[in-house]
Amino acid sequence: MPFTVTPILLSNATAGQPVNTTSTAAGSGATLLHKTSTSTSDIDSLDLYAANNDTADQTVTIQPGTTSTAANVSALLPPSGGAVYVGRFTLTGDGTTGGSAVRSYATKGSVVNLWADAMRYKSIT
Repeated sequence: MPFTVTPILLSNATAGQPVNTTSTAAGSGATLLHKTSTSTSDIDSLDLYAANNDTADQTVTIQPGTTSTAANVSALLPPSGGAVYVGRFTLTGDGTTGGSAVRSYATKGSVVNLWADAMRYKSIT
């Protein structure tokens, strides 16, 4: 099946700026990073990067498309360090009006920033 490929921004990023993780709790209260399109034929691929702007180690946890802790991915971020690659997350639209959500939370709020190299693959039919 052929696709068009388009670079996209995280849906919760302002003009491509990093998204600041303000939440310290899992679940639907975690910081929203991105929502997919609602079309089940669209695929969003996100290479996520994180930076810790604090003076102590922080752990950031990504919830990729679900609030189930079984799917979470965590990364330890050194203090005042550079960007750390967190992982690639590939999600399809969920067929509803909301889209699939990617969320994050950290051990301390408002000190971890996340951004992505993101692409949307759209089916050509």
